[in-house]
Amino acid sequence: MQNDLELKLTVSEYERQQLIKESACLTEKMHKTLNLENEVFDYKERKEKNVYEKLMKLEGDLTAKNTSRLNDVDMENEISRIKSANLQSQLEIQQLEGEKNECLKKKEDLKLQALMSLVLKNISINKYCLKLKLMRLLMEITSIEFNFKGHRPKKDTTFSNEDVNTGIKKVNEDTDSEEDEVCNETANFVTSNPKVNKASTNGTGVGKSSLHEHWRDLRR
Repeated sequence: MQNDLELKLTVSEYERQQLIKESACLTEKMHKTLNLENEVFDYKERKEKNVYEKLMKLEGDLTAKNTSRLNDVDMENEISRIKSANLQSQLEIQQLEGEKNECLKKKEDLKLQALMSLVLKNISINKYCLKLKLMRLLMEITSIEFNFKGHRPKKDTTFSNEDVNTGIKKVNEDTDSEEDEVCNETANFVTSNPKVNKASTNGTGVGKSSLHEHWRDLRR
């Protein structure tokens, strides 16, 4: 009986030792499991954090890319606006240059007209003075012939109205020839002057033939 009890006690002690070992082993496994769970939790947190950071970075890149696209569109619009304004400015400059050239042409034409008017006025005055001088000379010659003492001329040298008119006509022809010569010299000056004849070269100036026509109009 006592041996049975000792045997049972021995077995029980052995089982207790085994249970203690198993308990220690289970406790160790439980600690390992807790550590693994903590590591898994930490890993999940790190992973979620990395995913969140990557997501925020992608969103930032996307926002920056969209902003860059908007800036590019704004830049293209600004470039288009500047090109349009530049084209408009060039058209205005061309228009102003055309108006400037037209004003210069009109200025040269007015100068030329004033020059021709002045020359023609001087010629007309000289022509009138020559007529007066001729008439005075004819009258003096006639007076001398009639008042000559001692004898009368063999031939009647009295100047009739026809003679006076013939003399005046001759003066007119000489004066007209002088006017034509002045006109030709003026026309040659105009056509040989680069500044005055610039419009004529482009087909918009007075030209030599137009100058003669204008000269004839002034003489009428």
